[in-house]
Amino acid sequence: PVVVTNVGGMPQVIEHGAAGLVVPPKDSGELANSIEIIMLNNDDREIFVDRAFAKLTQDYSMQSMLDKYKLRYQA
Repeated sequence: PVVVTNVGGMPQVIEHGAAGLVVPPKDSGELANSIEIIMLNNDDREIFVDRAFAKLTQDYSMQSMLDKYKLRYQA
């Protein structure tokens, strides 16, 4: 599981509450709180890990990335 800020492409990769947590930029209190939530909640952490692994293997596997590039260049 990860904690990311709501900047750049990270919110598109990490859906809040699915594979990690998304916090507002420059909010150190919320960042600390989110890290603590992940560290202290074993059940939630395991759910985040499972969902992150599923997303990784589905959306970011070598074959998935090659398929996306192939579609882009065929257009």
